[in-house]
Amino acid sequence: MDLFYGLGQRVSQLTYNARNMIGNGSTERRDEGLSDFGVAIVERMNRAGMVVDVSHCGDRTTLDAFEASKKPVLITHSNCRVLVNGHPRCKTDEAIRKLAAQGGVMGITGVRMFVKADEPTTVEHVLDHFDHVKKLVGPEFLGVGSDIDLFGYDAMPARERAALHANYKSAYAFREKDDIEGLNHPRRMFDLTEGLIRRGYTDAPAACSTSPRA
Repeated sequence: MDLFYGLGQRVSQLTYNARNMIGNGSTERRDEGLSDFGVAIVERMNRAGMVVDVSHCGDRTTLDAFEASKKPVLITHSNCRVLVNGHPRCKTDEAIRKLAAQGGVMGITGVRMFVKADEPTTVEHVLDHFDHVKKLVGPEFLGVGSDIDLFGYDAMPARERAALHANYKSAYAFREKDDIEGLNHPRRMFDLTEGLIRRGYTDAPAACSTSPRA
């Protein structure tokens, strides 16, 4: 841990989608939590000053991380499961409330299948995820975690994109497109910002709180 911290790493995910020695990923077939080793890792990250990220963790591992960490835990790139028909890579309301109670931040993605389970899927549906978190716990716990590179997934060569998809379980529910029109170009933050302004978001600082709303 000290080696990676010394190299400049300040945030680390506990798992990707599969199980490792720390805990369970979001698409692992059994929903198990942090191992004893995983708890020790979280504690060591706290001491080192490295932030815990549970974006790809399974539900139990996600909740265990909030319990084990004495410092705020992040969900850097995920979405709200209640809006996506139970997609395992998205987070439950319980997890979002735990995050807010601890003072963490959740970054909303623009990955198509994490935004809506069917078509059409538009920028407006991405904005719905921001609104859901805002209503659930407050805007001070919101961020942008696009999970998309400069030009998006759909711009990849077909063979490379197919190889990427092959690394994931069917639970990911890939569709014809991975990106969302309007958020599939290098200036996507301008479109997203305009959408947030339409929804009433402003530059005014949110009232800071470490307690989620009722």
